[in-house]
Amino acid sequence: MTAALDLSYQQLPSQAQRTYRLLGLHPGPDLAVHAAAALLGAAEPQAERRLDPLLDTHLLQEPAPGRFRFHDLVRAHSLAKADADEPEPDRRAARTQLLDHYRHGVAAATGVAYPHENADHPHVPPSGADPVPAEPDAATAWLDAELPALLAVFRHAADHGWPEHAHDLAAALHVHLISRGRYATAEDVHGRALALARAAGDRRAELRALTNLGRTHLKQGRNERAAQRHEQALEISTAIGDRYAELNALVGLGHNHLLQGRYPEAAERLSRARELAHGTGHPTIELNSLIGLGWLHRQLGEYERAFEAFTRAQELAHATGNRSSEVDALTGLGWQHRQQGHRPEALASFEEAHRIAHAIGSRHGELNAMIGLAAAQRVLGLHDQAERTYRSALALSREIGNRNLVYEALQGMGRLHFAAGRPDRALADHLEALEVAAQLGQPADRANAHDGLAHAHHALGRHGEARDHWRQALDILTGLGAENTTDGEVSTAAIRARLSELPEEHTGAGS
Repeated sequence: MTAALDLSYQQLPSQAQRTYRLLGLHPGPDLAVHAAAALLGAAEPQAERRLDPLLDTHLLQEPAPGRFRFHDLVRAHSLAKADADEPEPDRRAARTQLLDHYRHGVAAATGVAYPHENADHPHVPPSGADPVPAEPDAATAWLDAELPALLAVFRHAADHGWPEHAHDLAAALHVHLISRGRYATAEDVHGRALALARAAGDRRAELRALTNLGRTHLKQGRNERAAQRHEQALEISTAIGDRYAELNALVGLGHNHLLQGRYPEAAERLSRARELAHGTGHPTIELNSLIGLGWLHRQLGEYERAFEAFTRAQELAHATGNRSSEVDALTGLGWQHRQQGHRPEALASFEEAHRIAHAIGSRHGELNAMIGLAAAQRVLGLHDQAERTYRSALALSREIGNRNLVYEALQGMGRLHFAAGRPDRALADHLEALEVAAQLGQPADRANAHDGLAHAHHALGRHGEARDHWRQALDILTGLGAENTTDGEVSTAAIRARLSELPEEHTGAGS
């Protein structure tokens, strides 16, 4: 095979030979014309013409319109030729041109696609012709198409001496990876960036990596790891005076504390972040704080305050065009409407949240809305629709590795099966939900699962098991100092009422 490739290569004109060698320096699985132009140091029309001889001789393939690739053996051959015939300074210059191009491209694309998440992105000067579309949907499509190449380029930069490019690529890619549910990929990228920053003693790069790792772990349901990263980020941001990063760390910690049942700490972190964000002009952080406070108020049974927080967040998100945060606010409003018995309004909020999330390609937002939509369908007696929605949400949650939403889907299906007169199936779902909640370290969710298990056991005539689970749920809520959970169906008053209705407990022989 090598001999055949050598012959094909030797028959190429000299310029085509150099094009062949330089394309082999690209570390990704494929590339577009704009990337080829960056490697070749040419304008796009000229670069496109220089690809023609390689396409004509079948050395280069075009598997999709505008996407070009070498077969693996051909790529290895072209790289070997580059190593042999291109001076090392020329190889590094070509790769630097490529990295500059992608660094600018991804920063520009995420700025268009996610303008409200752009405040902590690096400012990267243009590198020539801008390949990125100016419309958000088209910019998102560009990121999707280029993502395999961008990830390969990031890893090459991290491993071969381009640390600034690696850090900028990692930071700019974060929001797209999270939006697409690529949590494991985000963890790998930011883990590499963190190691690179620490090895170089680069505190600002370390801070960005810690912040993004904390956000990623929170999406994964790895709450302890998320808290550690956010605490480290808070320490560094305070030390170097980075107020924006400090606010992000406060919001992350607030959401962490909320999930862990540390409500006073959650209130302090989220309230402080909101106040500072409002005073310093950071609307996205203010939105994230408001939404967190909405969930906190729900958890504490402060329903009017929860409704006010979600409503304010939805209005602010809509006014500023922040569609991602609007999804989160609408989802919170949907749950609050459901809590207050406004069933049509709850359904409408969840449907609108789902519509927006689907339109912007936010898998996490879409999943959250699906969980709420299924709950609304269940309460309205639309059991078949609710089951389909829950099952879709469960499959997608498992696919992207979001354990918190796995719990929500399982818990919701348990409630659905109970409402549909299938307590045995409810038992299995709530048991699995309890296991996930315990792994997550989320006590309020454990209380919800115990309540579901108690209802299922009670329906099956197992009053002793029902009593045990209700008591465990009550103990958890008492320990948290909470009267209810965000489930909307679990409260200390309801549990005590259920316990009082159970047959008297017999404790010994002859009793």
